[in-house]
Amino acid sequence: MLDGWLDTAMRHRSSLLGIGWLLLPTAFFVSLIGTIFQHIMAEDVSFYLYLTCGLTIWAPINHILSGSASCYRANRAFLLVGGLSLVTFNLKMVFQSVVHFAIQSILIVGAMILFRPGINHEIVFSVLAFGLLLLLLFPLSVILALIGARFRDFSEALRAFVRILFLSTPVIWSVSNTGRMAAIQVFLYVNPFFFAMELIRAPLIGEPINHAYWLPLAGYTAAAWIVCIFLYRRLRATTTLWLL
Repeated sequence: MLDGWLDTAMRHRSSLLGIGWLLLPTAFFVSLIGTIFQHIMAEDVSFYLYLTCGLTIWAPINHILSGSASCYRANRAFLLVGGLSLVTFNLKMVFQSVVHFAIQSILIVGAMILFRPGINHEIVFSVLAFGLLLLLLFPLSVILALIGARFRDFSEALRAFVRILFLSTPVIWSVSNTGRMAAIQVFLYVNPFFFAMELIRAPLIGEPINHAYWLPLAGYTAAAWIVCIFLYRRLRATTTLWLL
């Protein structure tokens, strides 16, 4: 965790706004999209809180998924020297995402003060769901990093896929607006980040939690760990050779 904080501090120390750059893009996007949706789709002001939570929760998902494919190649020099485990760099990426999320959570707190005064005990479920999300993202990061080490072009394809995943996950739109569109509903249930998003966000915006979502999210997490362990055991010895 300390390494993730130092990375963040070093990256932003020479800029005028410092870590403020982690807050401004999201704040600007929420203001812009929230205003547009409020006028076009007749959303009320509480949508700003919905949008703030969605974008802040999506940030670590985007950071880890998009960066994992190039994780080992970016640290090629350290891996070729030896002495460090491959997963060290996946852990570093996850910790850095947690640091970014902690900073960006200031926006969620601000939005809750403005649009949802008062909190209740159910906010604990948001913390638990976020922890489960990290348990899902770590093995996915290892899997994607192994594939990225083998195939150089994989990182570009992955970034394109993550953009599609962002639009198909209820980050800036609400599931309630899909109506009876069965195709969208089916796609949501094969998207593990849909369950994570709903479980984390619901207590923050004062909506009831659908506890049925815990099981599929846990199932996807277990499956990711099984695949991760299998691939890591088979490929860790040859991964550094792919980086030569």
